[in-house]
Amino acid sequence: MRSIPFKRALVTGGAGFLGAPITRALLAQGLDVVVLDDLSAGRVDDLPRDARLVVADVRRGRSMHAAARGCDLIVHLASVVGVDAVTAQPERTDDVIRRGTAVALETARSAGAALLSFSSSEVTDVERSGPRAVYAHAKRWAEDHVRGEAGDTAALIVRPFNVVGPGQSAARGSVVPALARAAVRGSPLAVHGDGRQTRTFLHVDDLVTAVVALLGQVWARDVEAVEIGSPHAVTIAELAERLAHLAGSRSPIRHLPASRRREDRPRRRPDLEALRRRISFEPVCTLDQILADVLNEQFALR
Repeated sequence: MRSIPFKRALVTGGAGFLGAPITRALLAQGLDVVVLDDLSAGRVDDLPRDARLVVADVRRGRSMHAAARGCDLIVHLASVVGVDAVTAQPERTDDVIRRGTAVALETARSAGAALLSFSSSEVTDVERSGPRAVYAHAKRWAEDHVRGEAGDTAALIVRPFNVVGPGQSAARGSVVPALARAAVRGSPLAVHGDGRQTRTFLHVDDLVTAVVALLGQVWARDVEAVEIGSPHAVTIAELAERLAHLAGSRSPIRHLPASRRREDRPRRRPDLEALRRRISFEPVCTLDQILADVLNEQFALR
């Protein structure tokens, strides 16, 4: 039985690391799902056969409007993915996030659809000034745009915090798959700075569970940002040590000078008050289960 009040969804970025499992979950709820993705980061092979794929750029209004025909929900995930891609293409990053979000909101308004817009935990950091700053700046603009321009469109903003799991690329600067790949290969585990910076990590399956539960509500017209993540923090140095231990690896930890390009913040942790006000949520997967999943994928790829 369908537990969410929608029949047909458009998922932008639906072939990506987060988009593909969210697409599968919506299909499992009985929705028809259209995926719009330019495949710059997503993979066709990760999509379920029941989803209809439209290969297009989220910034193209005509493509978005055509894909959204008959949809009553738009899940907007399309973005530039990974530290390396952001710092290599800052202008594209800014344009994809800003223009893509504006087009997604306008499409939702025209279709009479609800909008679930994905932001980033990086908007909670203090202002950046280096090459990575464009990502957080654009995401903050996108949140403000949805809040300010939603009007009568039902909308909700989601801020995921450090989501990890199978299918996440180590090549785009994501810390857990990159460290896991090094541990499996017996290479040094690169930790930037002293490794005392803390993060929380959430399994992608737990994120999907929370998203489906949120969609079970008809949210209020006042647009809220809901942070989704784990309440349990770990230092990056401890994370590297646990990965090496779980992999049975003798890989040493190599501390690299703190990089201005990466601009790692000392701590980042979600405020779960808004989430828990809306749904009953506790992550199921422990950190060791998350790390084991990522390591198993890296062993399979070796």
